[in-house]
Amino acid sequence: MTSFTAPTRWRIFAALLLITTVTVSGCGDSHTAPPEPAVDTSKLDSGNYPTTPQDAEKSKTPESSAVQESIRMADVVPLMMDIDSRMIYSPGLSEAGTAAYPPPILDKDTKFSDVAPGLVAGWFTRGRRRSDMELGLAADMTVLRFGTAEQAANAARAITDNERGQYPGKATATIPGYPAAQADLSQYDALRTWLVSDTYVVSTYVSDALTTPPDPTPLIHFTKKVLDKLIEGLKNFHPTPADQLTTIAADRDGLLSRTLPADKPSATTGVYSPHAALHRQMRPDLSKRAFDDAKVDLVSSNADTVYRTADSAAAHRLRAAFLDELSVDYQPIDSPPGLPTAKCLKNRDPDESEVRCYLSYDRYVAELMDTQPQILYQQTAAQYKLLAAGR
Repeated sequence: MTSFTAPTRWRIFAALLLITTVTVSGCGDSHTAPPEPAVDTSKLDSGNYPTTPQDAEKSKTPESSAVQESIRMADVVPLMMDIDSRMIYSPGLSEAGTAAYPPPILDKDTKFSDVAPGLVAGWFTRGRRRSDMELGLAADMTVLRFGTAEQAANAARAITDNERGQYPGKATATIPGYPAAQADLSQYDALRTWLVSDTYVVSTYVSDALTTPPDPTPLIHFTKKVLDKLIEGLKNFHPTPADQLTTIAADRDGLLSRTLPADKPSATTGVYSPHAALHRQMRPDLSKRAFDDAKVDLVSSNADTVYRTADSAAAHRLRAAFLDELSVDYQPIDSPPGLPTAKCLKNRDPDESEVRCYLSYDRYVAELMDTQPQILYQQTAAQYKLLAAGR
């Protein structure tokens, strides 16, 4: 999910939804969801999009398995808000870093596998204090796992040399507790750090454009906290041997098989724990509250994103929370024809063409986005059919 901010009308909708829930349930369970409007799937226009669940295991590849291993690792990688509770904003662009999808940290003329062979899995995450990263503390972290400690050490040297060549620093720094780490203060007073820990290579970039005069001390202290939290998390990670990645399940409980497939897999395709999924949220603090309330226990990502909640009432609450976070920047538009269970929005900025739909079905919520309403409507209809198939 991305960031969510909602207008008053969606807050009213959420309130009315709650009132309706209580009224329908009477003296029974107050968490019972109101009945959804009947949907005739035969009348839904899903275009040429797939509408029958496909077994994700049959399309599993070494490349997709490496991405799923990276997503597993993301479950122990801290969010920046875990380190500083004020770091509640993110661009929502976190993704895996693998041999097939190498992290974009080297110059454009250098092939990652040529200078850093042996990459097994990795994860990139980012957080900042304000929505504009130029207005306060911001931090990026890339964690890469290699097949051997020697490969990790060689990769760290190559990555460090390459990045220093691209962005020469004006001074070096020392990170307390990490004498082996290399750290440079950039020309713009940001702190870039590289560390090798066994088979892992960690790269961080921490900045605070509002600090006047520039002072590296807070950046050094924050970097130490980032490394401390990460190393602690990695102790709880049980990596899959590099030659056994294809033994990792491609799906869980069939959720990915019921998620609208993209034309081709990507560095984000897979199934996520709630914590791992929070890395891809633009407001992970708000998303975490919504996840906790709805008891989200599994998330799948492909062409769109599907969230599994505790029950249909929880799905209604999660959808309402998503809508409630979006409408400062988005306004409601019509639902897809014949699909009133989908709530759709468009960006209020006339220069932005993004449109979104949030669909609930039973205990599931699907989030879809595109730039063309007609395409989005067909995708939403196809996603509904995937969730409803055989049920």
